[in-house]
Amino acid sequence: MIDPAPEGESLQDLVSRISDVLRFVFDQHRDDMVVLVGDDEVNRALLSQLQDKAPPPAPRTLAPDAYAINATDIVSGRTRIRRINETLHVVP
Repeated sequence: MIDPAPEGESLQDLVSRISDVLRFVFDQHRDDMVVLVGDDEVNRALLSQLQDKAPPPAPRTLAPDAYAINATDIVSGRTRIRRINETLHVVP
């Protein structure tokens, strides 16, 4: 378990919060296209949940870049990650 930053939340807390958001979004928009925007830690937690995995044990096990695009299809309860950590849109 990773210790949270002072006055911050742990990765476990973040993943728990993200799980609640994902359940809400999937329940309300089952047949819709949905765009979720978050920073690198939120994206890491989202990807962790979409892969049905527990939180990564190390801070950089899954390390999406800031501003990265991750695209996932969820059809009939099956998850398919189509793009991960895509940054072609970012101007160097």
